[in-house]
Amino acid sequence: MTFDQTKQKVVETIPSRIRVFISAAEASGDLFGSHIMKELKKQCGPDRVEFVGIGGPYMAAEGLQSLFPIEDITAFGFFEVLPKLPLILRRMREVTNFLTNEKLDAILTIDAPDFHFRLLKRMHKVLKKRKSTVTAHFVAPSVWAWRKGRAKSISGLMDLLFCILPFEPDYFRPHGQETLFMGHPLLETVNYSDERREAYRKTLDLDEKDQLVLLLPGSRASEINRLLPKMLEVAEGLEKERKKPLLFMLPVAPNMKSVIEPYLDGLSIQVVLLTDMNQKYDAFAAADFALAASGTVSLELALMQTPHVIMYELPYLTGLLAKKLIKTPFVNLINILLTFEVVPEFLQERCDAELILEEVQEMLSSDVFQNKQLDCFGQAIEQLRREDQTASAYAVDVILDALSHRSWR
Repeated sequence: MTFDQTKQKVVETIPSRIRVFISAAEASGDLFGSHIMKELKKQCGPDRVEFVGIGGPYMAAEGLQSLFPIEDITAFGFFEVLPKLPLILRRMREVTNFLTNEKLDAILTIDAPDFHFRLLKRMHKVLKKRKSTVTAHFVAPSVWAWRKGRAKSISGLMDLLFCILPFEPDYFRPHGQETLFMGHPLLETVNYSDERREAYRKTLDLDEKDQLVLLLPGSRASEINRLLPKMLEVAEGLEKERKKPLLFMLPVAPNMKSVIEPYLDGLSIQVVLLTDMNQKYDAFAAADFALAASGTVSLELALMQTPHVIMYELPYLTGLLAKKLIKTPFVNLINILLTFEVVPEFLQERCDAELILEEVQEMLSSDVFQNKQLDCFGQAIEQLRREDQTASAYAVDVILDALSHRSWR
């Protein structure tokens, strides 16, 4: 029997229509959730799957009926969450009641571990009695970096735990949790080509000698307020000492434009705002360099072969707590995978415009340094790839296989 025949047999053994609860709390989770939904519809047939849960615009486009706006449970930072806590707790109660009273074939939660693991813990007794409901969480928390004890405390809360790093399953399997490496979801959406780079540079009327520098201060207002002033200071320093024509571009979601615009008044440089997020990856491909907030954007830049540095500054108390809890020498994923610093990290007290400017000037003037960084990007990315399938296709295969072995209501 071929692989496709096996998949078809699995699909035939599940109910004629399945009802899936799927929940995400941030933009990256919303995007990946939409891929899972799309793959479920592809494998089962679009009319055989009904989606309910929590999500944003990407998941809504795939047919999600969201219980409430995703922003209600989006929170970041140890102390920043406090003002939203009453709303988050209220939404937690609402979701718990919904899951308790609704008939569901699968419950899929994406990231937001503090919210989703508390939810699964509340639902644990109820779900143990429901033999037909498959539960899965994407993606495993970074217990290797901090709060290692979570590996034990969350094991058993869900049937399936999916990881994006190849070494992560070993942290959970000793505690009896079925844990699987699915590969990184970004690898199925972010695709570089020389043609893409050249086409967008032509759109911007850039020639070979022109350098396009991206400013990527983050997606949250709090991040923008902390990082953008320093990025602009670095940009002004680069313009002052430039050896080649420079164009600065700042991709920004439309809802953050009003946060960013006041910082651009009175600058000695021109910064082009890119508000069409459909062109974001085109800009990444076309860019020669980027100043980026620490986070997923670094992997996006690596996939688009854009040399960059990362910077981040947490509020003082949050930063002190993070220093005590984080146990890894690096925070950047590329550096963690390679075990040495390829992407310079400017964090907390090192998030200083003068320090960053000095490093960036050296990198922009050195083809050797940039080429070395690009070579290392490739080595790191290969560790995030499954040879046989995309992350979403593999995950859906596993979920449907689990569903096919359940006894139905």
